[in-house]
Amino acid sequence: MKKLNLILVIAISAATLVACGEGSIGTATKQTGALLGTLPVPNIASGINFTYDGGQVADGKFYLTDRNNKGVDVYDTATLLFIGTAQGIGALAFTGQAFNPDGSANNDQTGPNSLQKIPGTNKLYVTDVNSVKVVDTNSLQVVKVIPIPGPTGLTGNRTDGSCLDAEHHIFMGMNSTDSFITFINTDTDTIIARYDYDQAINPQGLEVCAYVPSLQKFFVNNDGNDINLNGQLDSFSLASVQAAKPVLDTPIPLADCNPNGLAVGPNNEAVIACDTSGQGVAGEGKPLITMIADLANRKVAYTIPFGGSDLASYDPVTKRYFLGSRNWQAGGKVVMSLPKNPSLGIIDAVTHKALTPVPAGKGAHTAVVDSSKAYVFVPFTPTSGSADFANGGIAVYSTN
Repeated sequence: MKKLNLILVIAISAATLVACGEGSIGTATKQTGALLGTLPVPNIASGINFTYDGGQVADGKFYLTDRNNKGVDVYDTATLLFIGTAQGIGALAFTGQAFNPDGSANNDQTGPNSLQKIPGTNKLYVTDVNSVKVVDTNSLQVVKVIPIPGPTGLTGNRTDGSCLDAEHHIFMGMNSTDSFITFINTDTDTIIARYDYDQAINPQGLEVCAYVPSLQKFFVNNDGNDINLNGQLDSFSLASVQAAKPVLDTPIPLADCNPNGLAVGPNNEAVIACDTSGQGVAGEGKPLITMIADLANRKVAYTIPFGGSDLASYDPVTKRYFLGSRNWQAGGKVVMSLPKNPSLGIIDAVTHKALTPVPAGKGAHTAVVDSSKAYVFVPFTPTSGSADFANGGIAVYSTN
């Protein structure tokens, strides 16, 4: 096994990493958004579509949900070596990528999706179809399945986005297709509350959530409904969840956003990753934007002319948001006839300005920050015509 040699003083020397295939490293000056190198993923190479979803850095490890390998890939953030893939056996196995009869992806019935490391334990909660699966981070095995029923039982669809209130040991998971939210006590691995959205207003789904300790509220991006067609930011008080009767606060409208990722920054602000290309033909010609919400005052405070993003992270060291922006287009608006320019988006949380986006590999919709190592992990699928991203894997960028 070879080790990825990242020389982080002035530049990066050429090197290779072999953990489950060849990685690639270019030469790059260490600066904000500099591409430091790429990490390979098991069984992913040129010509193989890499399907993945959420990631997290915790306890010196980078965890990434991997649908090709039906598991969670784990990397050591100090050495950037591949540790292994957490998987389950039999009834404990992850679903993997599902497909429709015509061969197109069926993400509603796919997993694993998002994940949350439970602090102070060896438990990793990972969302999947009909369930949240509990991974033992020591053995890298699924050891428990928590069934997630809807109002009339298991739906056959996935629990998708998730977040964690670490202080009160509450996990929040979104069933987007079926428009309900489940709250789980992470000490007992049992459901303590559920919120079902009103089907009469035609809910369109749920995305990423975040718990804000200073406000004692859970926030979640809502794809929209008959009242707010292109999105709203919802919230629930901690007290109502603990009482097992979650109460939906008055939503914050997100005009022409189509929200995806949500990451909390300084001063009770949060970045909302928008992607108006998600409107299909209705989005043609609309600007690609990102919103900054003032959570305390319950309003959108800034609209930034950069978008096409999915998942986002905040780096408290550089005070910047990093976004996986697979659908960014250089003209700044949706033009369906033109190609996408997948990028790592960077937004200054102090000035609320976007930095120049950095090229990323095809399908780069996740950006996960490791503040202690000054890394951003951005997975991508094999990208034809690109020397940096030809084989698929995980790109590693610098945050500073």
